[in-house]
Amino acid sequence: KREFINKAKNELDIIVDDKYVFELKVPLTRAILRDLGAQLEEYQEEYPNVCAVIADTSEIDESVESGLTQNIKQYSDKYKVKYGIQTLVFAIKKRK
Repeated sequence: KREFINKAKNELDIIVDDKYVFELKVPLTRAILRDLGAQLEEYQEEYPNVCAVIADTSEIDESVESGLTQNIKQYSDKYKVKYGIQTLVFAIKKRK
């Protein structure tokens, strides 16, 4: 299911079989990554399997905050250590 509203009125990006949650982000700033941590923590209270999926567009989007790729790595590590949540990061590049 996409954009599923759960009991706590949170909008989950993707949920599979009512137990696998994928939260998708295309962050432009560090603040978005910080807020993602709070979302993941809340989702984990209700669902046993949560994963963050982040698209790093810093190579193609000039509006992305400087140093965001490094921040994505730091926050991915934080999500793993603090919440036990895996993060998939995809570096988005222009087609050749």
